[in-house]
Amino acid sequence: MRHIRKRPVPKELSSNCKIWTHRLQSLVDANKGKSRKDKTPIPDSVKYAYRQEPAIKAALVRECSDKCVYCEAKVTHIAPGDTEHIWPISRDAKKAFVWSNLVLACPNCNSNKRVHTGLVNPIDDHPEAHLQSYGPMLSHKIGSVKGEDTISKLDLNRVKLLEHRQEKLALIAHQMERVVTANKAHAKLLLSAIKKEFEPSKEYSLVVENFVRARLQEYPDLLGML
Repeated sequence: MRHIRKRPVPKELSSNCKIWTHRLQSLVDANKGKSRKDKTPIPDSVKYAYRQEPAIKAALVRECSDKCVYCEAKVTHIAPGDTEHIWPISRDAKKAFVWSNLVLACPNCNSNKRVHTGLVNPIDDHPEAHLQSYGPMLSHKIGSVKGEDTISKLDLNRVKLLEHRQEKLALIAHQMERVVTANKAHAKLLLSAIKKEFEPSKEYSLVVENFVRARLQEYPDLLGML
């Protein structure tokens, strides 16, 4: 997980936000006090009114670099991706169309998160303060209950993720072998290419950066080039 810097609100959202919110809140209020069987189901067209404006989803995909904000997997390679509410709208309908509450997530992370709160927030938090990795495996930093809960609730060490991270690290490991045997000038060029994989837009960037820095602990001169 990496920190996400929110871009300006898409005009398609800012111009409709109040109308959509009022419509949703009215239906939520109408259901208050009713038993589960007597409540009127709220149509998806009201709960997810932003689907009417594809530009909103496109803006999220660009902002999140086409990655799930939680597991860092590239989303639209295999699925359209989900518009995720950091604060669940079932707990506060007024946040259903708030731009700062919307991010892009893969179907697995979105499904796992459900109505959980108190997890690492990729917008308000700096995930590196709560999460670390050892090879392909994510771990929470000592003392970070938020980091521990995030990994557990979202299942961020599920088998498929571990396999994909390991494949990525195998490629990086091959490049690292070339770095440690190269002359200084060549090593600098190779490290520059590897360092690009640390960028938040890259898949599994947190895991890759931690892996490279750990491998270079025995080579302080090379580590200093990063």
